[in-house]
Amino acid sequence: MFHLGKVLRVIGVNSKDVIAQDTSFQAYLEMWDKNQVIVLIHPSLCGHIKPGDFVLVKYTQPEPTVWKILKPKEGKELWDSFEEFLSKKNQPQSPSLNLMRQDSGFGKMIG
Repeated sequence: MFHLGKVLRVIGVNSKDVIAQDTSFQAYLEMWDKNQVIVLIHPSLCGHIKPGDFVLVKYTQPEPTVWKILKPKEGKELWDSFEEFLSKKNQPQSPSLNLMRQDSGFGKMIG
């Protein structure tokens, strides 16, 4: 399974602010569903990834990893599509649907 994310920061051993026991790089990401995570960057992508990039994160064992960097146009189109889906999913239901459920008579006890 893959998830779409946007790179907020790259964390690696090249920084003066990091002391590491290995040479791996991680990405601080905002995911399409508004979660924020830090995941491993695949070693072959470390020299190419930068803040603002759209990436696909492979969510499998042993750990989630940035697997692909998308071209800006492709990434933005996917991001917009996911945002639209999320906004529709999070919209409150119309009051008329709630009234129909409340007045349906199901669940009322007689007696």
